[in-house]
Amino acid sequence: MLAVIPAAGLGERLRPLTCAIPKPLVPVAGVPVIERTAARLAAAGVDRICLVVGHLSELLEDWADRSCPVPCSTVRQETADGLGSAVLRAAPLMSSEPVMVVLGDTIFDSGLEDVALSAGSSIGVARVCEPSRYGIVTERDGFAVSVVEKPEERVGDLAICGAYRFRSGDGLSEALERLVSSGRRTRGEFQLTDAIQRMIEAGEKFELPRIGRWFDCGTAASVLEANRVLLDSERGGSMGNPGWTPPVFTGDGAVIADSRLGPHASIGRDCRIVRSRLSDMIACDGAVIEEEDIRRAIVAPGGIRLHA
Repeated sequence: MLAVIPAAGLGERLRPLTCAIPKPLVPVAGVPVIERTAARLAAAGVDRICLVVGHLSELLEDWADRSCPVPCSTVRQETADGLGSAVLRAAPLMSSEPVMVVLGDTIFDSGLEDVALSAGSSIGVARVCEPSRYGIVTERDGFAVSVVEKPEERVGDLAICGAYRFRSGDGLSEALERLVSSGRRTRGEFQLTDAIQRMIEAGEKFELPRIGRWFDCGTAASVLEANRVLLDSERGGSMGNPGWTPPVFTGDGAVIADSRLGPHASIGRDCRIVRSRLSDMIACDGAVIEEEDIRRAIVAPGGIRLHA
């Protein structure tokens, strides 16, 4: 099964970090967001990925060549005109076979497999406290009745988590082509939710499997929350270093001298950390930190940092 991962966005809420690193490549507990998603998709039976790139595309193309666990092709979205338009770029790779669409800036700790293994079309959903931040689904008898992108007025609290399965890739591409041809935009963009609504009105049934724990990594606060939770679950044991408070992750080639790390510090590959105190933070690959006390921040090479 093919999975399309849209990853062309500018990541404006993560600037200045995303001036140097595409949002899907931001490391969380030592692993880029998109790499976690690709691994779960491969485990669920996805055997091909199409990555839709735009901003800093060369870095994502390099990741696709070197690190994706299944064969990965890339297509470019030259104009930032919406998620629906992004997915449509992958239409030449679609067929009558099922296809998944999974956002490249979301971490799924559980539930993604249920979307992948649905019998027909499906949308991964979860209850949320702030519905206006998400696409929202209304349901009847376990199937979607309507989908609305970030509604201004409350229509429900069942949020779309960024994972979709379509019974037919051809059916999805046809709905997207009709949407773009019609010129209909929501919030100035061609939305995938508008295409799905057209499919529902034409008779397509979308199941609504529940997503367990998931993280929309669109802000520094949400990235650091995911880092804390995943470090606790993946690296919660003692690190065997008297200067560190677990959990801590350190990547290959990292040099750490006279420093206190943790809790919840992720240090990327080839970082240099000297006489510093770091907690609740992420140092991206190649970052240099000397004689600093850093908490609740993401640090990248070149002195770039983003505080939560």
